[in-house]
Amino acid sequence: MHLRPSIRPSLLRVAARPTLTASHPALTRPATHKASRPANKAKDGPGKRLGAKKTAGTFVRPGQIIYRQRGTLWFPGENCDMGRDHTIHAAQPGYVRYYKDPDYPTRKYIGVSLKKEWNLPTPPGAVRRRRLGMELVDYYETQRSKFEEANWSKELEMVKTGGGIGVGVKVKGEDGQVEDKGRWRSPNWLIGRVGTKEVVKAYDPTNPWLRWQRRVKAKKYAVRMRGSKSKIAGAKAKAAKKAKKAAK
Repeated sequence: MHLRPSIRPSLLRVAARPTLTASHPALTRPATHKASRPANKAKDGPGKRLGAKKTAGTFVRPGQIIYRQRGTLWFPGENCDMGRDHTIHAAQPGYVRYYKDPDYPTRKYIGVSLKKEWNLPTPPGAVRRRRLGMELVDYYETQRSKFEEANWSKELEMVKTGGGIGVGVKVKGEDGQVEDKGRWRSPNWLIGRVGTKEVVKAYDPTNPWLRWQRRVKAKKYAVRMRGSKSKIAGAKAKAAKKAKKAAK
């Protein structure tokens, strides 16, 4: 009788297998950090040049850096923006201002005033200041004052009842300026004539370009005249034929 060997290991073999502990060389991880490398020495890299780049009252243009910082030591105020690295830069041309806002007493702000004599922050409810370097003024009042201050040598004011200007329109001065909504302007007929006069330069025979231009014009004129003469001759011939037929 043939006996097959057992596939299962015997209890003696399992008991005899060695066990691996944590201190075994096969389970220990080798070091990957070199002990004698320059990375382990003291670090002394270059500074980041943080701090104020523009003092108060300095004129700045859009995009110029005013303050570099890590964190929000200063907050962007009026006409200023802050980048992702907390750098504050100007958004409008003007003058730098360091100030505090009464609404947020624990914060410090950096802003840009559009004029040198203006202070920040702007009072609540104040008129909005334009960012185009312009002021809000009464246009018609300023125009009237300009014309009143002008010294007219020959001043004449009258009301015309016709002549293409219009009924009840004031005309002032020799130039015939018309009052239109509180300001003086040139009349329409004079505005239409502006730029209509052509400036004709004198012919220079030493200029080859002008000589060639004159020759081309002369040739075109001759061709046009020949065509017109032939047309006139043809018309005369037709008229003569008609007259002969009528006489017969």
